[in-house]
Amino acid sequence: MCRPAAPIACAPISRKASGPNGRADLSPPVEAYLRALALAPDHPEALNLLGTVWLQLGDASQAARYLERAAQKLRNHAGVASNLAHAYCELGRYDQARETYRKASRLDPHNPYYPMGIVNCLGMQGKQGEAELRLRELANRFPGISLIWLNLGHALRDQRRLDDALPCYLKALEIEPRSLDARNDVGRALHGLFRLAEAEAAYRACIAMDPDYLPARYNLASVVIDAGRFSEAEEICRDIIRRDPAAAQAHGFLAAALGHQG
Repeated sequence: MCRPAAPIACAPISRKASGPNGRADLSPPVEAYLRALALAPDHPEALNLLGTVWLQLGDASQAARYLERAAQKLRNHAGVASNLAHAYCELGRYDQARETYRKASRLDPHNPYYPMGIVNCLGMQGKQGEAELRLRELANRFPGISLIWLNLGHALRDQRRLDDALPCYLKALEIEPRSLDARNDVGRALHGLFRLAEAEAAYRACIAMDPDYLPARYNLASVVIDAGRFSEAEEICRDIIRRDPAAAQAHGFLAAALGHQG
Protein backbone atom coordinates (compact mmCIF):
# COMPACT_ATOMS: atom_id res chain seq x y z
CA MET A 1 0.00 0.00 0.00
CA CYS A 2 1.34 3.40 -0.88
CA ARG A 3 1.94 6.05 1.70
CA PRO A 4 -0.27 9.13 1.24
CA ALA A 5 0.82 12.72 1.26
CA ALA A 6 -0.81 14.29 4.31
CA PRO A 7 -2.88 17.49 3.97
CA ILE A 8 -0.11 19.86 5.05
CA ALA A 9 3.02 17.71 5.32
CA CYS A 10 3.87 14.12 4.50
CA ALA A 11 4.18 12.91 8.06
CA PRO A 12 1.49 10.76 9.65
CA ILE A 13 -1.38 12.70 11.22
CA SER A 14 -1.49 12.47 14.99
CA ARG A 15 -4.60 12.40 17.15
CA LYS A 16 -5.33 14.56 20.14
CA ALA A 17 -5.78 12.93 23.53
CA SER A 18 -9.36 12.12 24.45
CA GLY A 19 -11.16 14.24 26.98
CA PRO A 20 -13.44 13.05 29.80
CA ASN A 21 -16.36 12.65 27.40
CA GLY A 22 -14.35 10.25 25.21
CA ARG A 23 -14.07 12.71 22.32
CA ALA A 24 -10.86 14.27 21.11
CA ASP A 25 -10.17 17.47 23.00
CA LEU A 26 -10.85 20.50 20.85
CA SER A 27 -7.67 22.41 20.24
CA PRO A 28 -7.60 26.21 20.55
CA PRO A 29 -7.58 26.58 16.72
CA VAL A 30 -10.84 24.63 16.46
CA GLU A 31 -12.48 26.88 19.04
CA ALA A 32 -11.17 29.97 17.26
CA TYR A 33 -12.40 28.86 13.81
CA LEU A 34 -15.80 27.90 15.24
CA ARG A 35 -16.11 31.38 16.72
CA ALA A 36 -15.10 32.89 13.39
CA LEU A 37 -17.71 30.83 11.54
CA ALA A 38 -20.36 31.82 14.06
CA LEU A 39 -19.78 35.40 12.91
CA ALA A 40 -19.27 34.59 9.20
CA PRO A 41 -20.69 31.09 8.46
CA ASP A 42 -19.44 30.98 4.86
CA HIS A 43 -15.94 32.38 5.35
CA PRO A 44 -13.94 30.15 2.97
CA GLU A 45 -10.54 30.34 4.64
CA ALA A 46 -12.03 29.59 8.06
CA LEU A 47 -13.88 26.60 6.58
CA ASN A 48 -10.68 25.30 5.01
CA LEU A 49 -8.59 25.80 8.13
CA LEU A 50 -11.18 24.19 10.38
CA GLY A 51 -11.47 21.23 8.03
CA THR A 52 -7.69 20.85 8.01
CA VAL A 53 -7.55 20.90 11.81
CA TRP A 54 -10.21 18.18 11.95
CA LEU A 55 -8.04 16.12 9.60
CA GLN A 56 -5.10 16.56 11.95
CA LEU A 57 -7.31 15.51 14.86
CA GLY A 58 -8.22 12.35 12.97
CA ASP A 59 -11.89 13.13 12.31
CA ALA A 60 -12.19 12.85 8.52
CA SER A 61 -15.98 13.02 8.59
CA GLN A 62 -15.98 16.43 10.28
CA ALA A 63 -13.11 17.51 8.02
CA ALA A 64 -15.03 16.62 4.85
CA ARG A 65 -18.09 18.52 6.12
CA TYR A 66 -16.18 21.80 6.30
CA LEU A 67 -13.83 21.21 3.39
CA GLU A 68 -16.71 20.53 0.99
CA ARG A 69 -18.14 23.93 1.89
CA ALA A 70 -14.71 25.55 1.49
CA ALA A 71 -14.25 23.90 -1.93
CA GLN A 72 -17.58 25.33 -3.11
CA LYS A 73 -16.32 28.82 -2.25
CA LEU A 74 -12.70 28.38 -3.38
CA ARG A 75 -13.18 26.44 -6.60
CA ASN A 76 -9.72 27.26 -7.98
CA HIS A 77 -7.75 26.60 -4.80
CA ALA A 78 -5.56 23.51 -5.26
CA GLY A 79 -4.76 23.21 -1.56
CA VAL A 80 -8.42 23.10 -0.56
CA ALA A 81 -9.11 20.44 -3.19
CA SER A 82 -6.16 18.40 -1.94
CA ASN A 83 -7.29 18.58 1.67
CA LEU A 84 -10.80 17.51 0.68
CA ALA A 85 -9.36 14.62 -1.34
CA HIS A 86 -7.34 13.56 1.70
CA ALA A 87 -10.52 13.54 3.80
CA TYR A 88 -12.30 11.40 1.19
CA CYS A 89 -9.35 9.00 1.18
CA GLU A 90 -9.47 8.67 4.96
CA LEU A 91 -13.19 7.88 4.67
CA GLY A 92 -12.55 5.18 2.08
CA ARG A 93 -14.26 7.17 -0.68
CA TYR A 94 -11.40 6.50 -3.10
CA ASP A 95 -13.12 7.31 -6.40
CA GLN A 96 -14.13 10.75 -5.10
CA ALA A 97 -10.66 11.23 -3.67
CA ARG A 98 -9.03 10.44 -7.02
CA GLU A 99 -11.23 12.89 -8.90
CA THR A 100 -10.57 15.61 -6.33
CA TYR A 101 -6.82 15.01 -6.43
CA ARG A 102 -7.03 15.25 -10.24
CA LYS A 103 -8.68 18.64 -9.89
CA ALA A 104 -5.93 19.79 -7.52
CA SER A 105 -3.31 18.56 -9.98
CA ARG A 106 -4.95 20.44 -12.87
CA LEU A 107 -4.95 23.60 -10.78
CA ASP A 108 -1.29 23.17 -9.76
CA PRO A 109 0.42 20.82 -12.24
CA HIS A 110 3.88 21.40 -10.76
CA ASN A 111 3.03 20.00 -7.32
CA PRO A 112 4.05 16.31 -7.17
CA TYR A 113 2.02 15.51 -4.06
CA TYR A 114 -1.35 15.80 -5.80
CA PRO A 115 -0.67 13.03 -8.34
CA MET A 116 0.82 11.03 -5.49
CA GLY A 117 -2.59 11.30 -3.84
CA ILE A 118 -4.11 9.69 -6.93
CA VAL A 119 -1.53 6.91 -6.70
CA ASN A 120 -2.36 6.35 -3.03
CA CYS A 121 -6.03 5.87 -3.91
CA LEU A 122 -5.07 3.31 -6.56
CA GLY A 123 -2.93 1.49 -4.02
CA MET A 124 -5.74 1.45 -1.46
CA GLN A 125 -8.00 -0.04 -4.12
CA GLY A 126 -5.48 -2.81 -4.85
CA LYS A 127 -4.53 -1.44 -8.28
CA GLN A 128 -0.80 -1.83 -7.74
CA GLY A 129 0.11 -2.26 -11.41
CA GLU A 130 -1.51 1.03 -12.37
CA ALA A 131 0.01 2.68 -9.31
CA GLU A 132 3.45 1.45 -10.38
CA LEU A 133 3.11 2.97 -13.86
CA ARG A 134 2.07 6.34 -12.46
CA LEU A 135 4.85 6.31 -9.88
CA ARG A 136 7.47 5.58 -12.54
CA GLU A 137 6.21 8.60 -14.47
CA LEU A 138 6.46 10.71 -11.31
CA ALA A 139 9.95 9.40 -10.56
CA ASN A 140 11.06 10.54 -14.01
CA ARG A 141 9.54 13.99 -13.48
CA PHE A 142 10.59 14.44 -9.85
CA PRO A 143 13.61 12.15 -9.27
CA GLY A 144 14.69 13.95 -6.09
CA ILE A 145 11.56 13.26 -3.99
CA SER A 146 12.10 10.42 -1.55
CA LEU A 147 8.40 9.70 -1.00
CA ILE A 148 7.89 8.85 -4.68
CA TRP A 149 10.62 6.19 -4.57
CA LEU A 150 9.31 4.89 -1.25
CA ASN A 151 5.81 4.49 -2.68
CA LEU A 152 7.17 2.89 -5.85
CA GLY A 153 8.94 0.39 -3.62
CA HIS A 154 5.65 -0.31 -1.82
CA ALA A 155 3.81 -0.85 -5.12
CA LEU A 156 6.46 -3.34 -6.25
CA ARG A 157 6.60 -5.04 -2.85
CA ASP A 158 2.82 -5.52 -2.90
CA GLN A 159 3.26 -7.27 -6.27
CA ARG A 160 5.78 -9.62 -4.58
CA ARG A 161 8.68 -8.12 -6.54
CA LEU A 162 11.14 -7.52 -3.72
CA ASP A 163 14.17 -7.62 -6.02
CA ASP A 164 12.70 -4.63 -7.85
CA ALA A 165 11.46 -2.91 -4.69
CA LEU A 166 14.83 -2.91 -2.89
CA PRO A 167 16.58 -0.45 -5.30
CA CYS A 168 13.63 1.94 -4.90
CA TYR A 169 13.93 1.87 -1.11
CA LEU A 170 17.68 2.39 -1.40
CA LYS A 171 17.09 5.38 -3.68
CA ALA A 172 14.63 6.87 -1.17
CA LEU A 173 17.24 6.40 1.55
CA GLU A 174 19.94 7.97 -0.60
CA ILE A 175 17.77 11.07 -1.01
CA GLU A 176 16.86 11.21 2.70
CA PRO A 177 19.56 9.41 4.70
CA ARG A 178 17.84 10.30 7.99
CA SER A 179 14.53 8.74 6.95
CA LEU A 180 13.68 6.01 9.44
CA ASP A 181 10.85 4.73 7.26
CA ALA A 182 13.10 4.34 4.22
CA ARG A 183 15.79 2.57 6.22
CA ASN A 184 13.22 0.28 7.85
CA ASP A 185 11.75 -0.55 4.43
CA VAL A 186 15.22 -1.37 3.13
CA GLY A 187 15.47 -3.80 6.03
CA ARG A 188 12.07 -5.30 5.29
CA ALA A 189 12.98 -5.89 1.64
CA LEU A 190 16.29 -7.52 2.63
CA HIS A 191 14.44 -9.59 5.22
CA GLY A 192 11.95 -10.78 2.59
CA LEU A 193 14.88 -11.76 0.36
CA PHE A 194 16.34 -13.80 3.27
CA ARG A 195 19.38 -11.54 3.51
CA LEU A 196 19.00 -11.71 7.28
CA ALA A 197 22.31 -10.19 8.42
CA GLU A 198 21.85 -7.14 6.18
CA ALA A 199 18.24 -6.74 7.29
CA GLU A 200 19.27 -6.91 10.94
CA ALA A 201 21.90 -4.23 10.35
CA ALA A 202 19.30 -1.95 8.76
CA TYR A 203 16.89 -2.39 11.68
CA ARG A 204 19.63 -1.77 14.23
CA ALA A 205 20.66 1.39 12.36
CA CYS A 206 17.07 2.66 12.69
CA ILE A 207 17.07 1.96 16.42
CA ALA A 208 20.43 3.71 16.82
CA MET A 209 18.97 6.78 15.11
CA ASP A 210 15.77 6.73 17.19
CA PRO A 211 15.42 4.25 20.09
CA ASP A 212 11.67 4.94 20.24
CA TYR A 213 11.03 3.91 16.61
CA LEU A 214 9.09 0.73 17.40
CA PRO A 215 8.57 -0.61 13.84
CA ALA A 216 12.29 -1.34 13.60
CA ARG A 217 12.23 -3.09 17.00
CA TYR A 218 9.35 -5.33 15.87
CA ASN A 219 11.22 -6.17 12.69
CA LEU A 220 14.43 -6.78 14.60
CA ALA A 221 12.62 -9.28 16.84
CA SER A 222 11.25 -11.00 13.74
CA VAL A 223 14.60 -11.28 11.95
CA VAL A 224 16.33 -12.52 15.10
CA ILE A 225 13.65 -15.23 15.43
CA ASP A 226 14.21 -16.15 11.77
CA ALA A 227 17.94 -16.37 12.50
CA GLY A 228 17.22 -18.87 15.28
CA ARG A 229 18.38 -16.66 18.18
CA PHE A 230 15.28 -17.14 20.29
CA SER A 231 16.53 -16.02 23.71
CA GLU A 232 17.82 -12.77 22.18
CA ALA A 233 14.46 -12.27 20.44
CA GLU A 234 12.76 -12.79 23.82
CA GLU A 235 14.78 -9.93 25.32
CA ILE A 236 13.98 -7.63 22.37
CA CYS A 237 10.25 -8.38 22.76
CA ARG A 238 10.32 -7.79 26.50
CA ASP A 239 12.05 -4.45 25.89
CA ILE A 240 9.30 -3.42 23.42
CA ILE A 241 6.62 -4.41 25.96
CA ARG A 242 8.33 -2.33 28.64
CA ARG A 243 8.17 0.63 26.28
CA ASP A 244 4.60 -0.09 25.13
CA PRO A 245 2.70 -2.63 27.30
CA ALA A 246 -0.25 -2.62 24.86
CA ALA A 247 1.91 -3.67 21.89
CA ALA A 248 -0.04 -6.74 20.77
CA GLN A 249 2.44 -7.64 18.03
CA ALA A 250 5.30 -7.69 20.54
CA HIS A 251 3.35 -10.12 22.74
CA GLY A 252 2.82 -12.34 19.69
CA PHE A 253 6.53 -12.32 18.85
CA LEU A 254 7.36 -12.99 22.52
CA ALA A 255 5.07 -16.03 22.46
CA ALA A 256 6.86 -17.29 19.33
CA ALA A 257 10.30 -16.75 20.91
CA LEU A 258 9.25 -18.58 24.07
CA GLY A 259 7.64 -21.40 22.10
CA HIS A 260 10.84 -22.02 20.18
CA GLN A 261 12.63 -22.35 23.51
CA GLY A 262 10.21 -25.06 24.60
